[in-house]
Amino acid sequence: MGKAVALKAPRRGGGTRKARKAPKAPSPERKYFWYLGGMVLLALLVRTFLLQGFRMPSHSMEDSLLLGEWVLVEKISFGPAVPFTAMRLPALDQPAPGDLLVFEYPADPRRIYLKRCIALAGQQVEIRDKVVLVDGVRLPEAALAKHADPRVFPASKLPRDNMAPRRVPAGQLFVMGDNRDYSRDSRSWGFLPQELVLGRALCVYWSCAPGGQVDFSALGALPAALFTQVRSLPDRIRWGRLGTFVR
Repeated sequence: MGKAVALKAPRRGGGTRKARKAPKAPSPERKYFWYLGGMVLLALLVRTFLLQGFRMPSHSMEDSLLLGEWVLVEKISFGPAVPFTAMRLPALDQPAPGDLLVFEYPADPRRIYLKRCIALAGQQVEIRDKVVLVDGVRLPEAALAKHADPRVFPASKLPRDNMAPRRVPAGQLFVMGDNRDYSRDSRSWGFLPQELVLGRALCVYWSCAPGGQVDFSALGALPAALFTQVRSLPDRIRWGRLGTFVR
């Protein structure tokens, strides 16, 4: 008798099994691209919904905020707008008197302003000889607010120093600059719709005094002008104001 031969069962799928190839590692260039894209996306999300920088373009908030200072603004509290839609995220808080608010200027939403919230919807605002009264009570001035012009105008000429009582409508705010005599605010252009508020100012993260204008039309003098700007930068930085919280 012959020897018994063990029969091998055929492999499923037929044929011989091919060796699997190890996955190809991504190239350094592709890794760099994904890291960079992720950082850009994260920065856009933070800027849109959480924090954004704002530069003071005028003297209207002196001496609380100075010309040329960059302020960090938190946006999440008041429900930031969702880009390319009419939707807003749910608000976590509401503006309060004393808040430094960054908002779109009602007459031109492309322009961004920063003013102090003085009164809320339902409250009454009145000004008597530069004294602000809210619901008949004198409003305590901000610590660094100031009056730089000794003149006092009657209400018939200018609402800056004297203003008849005004009741803030629903959904609106009354805002003013801390440099009371040199600020265009709710006294001149009216109430601020609350939906135009972008956020609340938190702190100064950069402060540098202006270094004069550079004439870009004079190409021959441009290198010297730029050198002067750079050389004077350490003296123009307001070192003591960096990182200060606004109030």
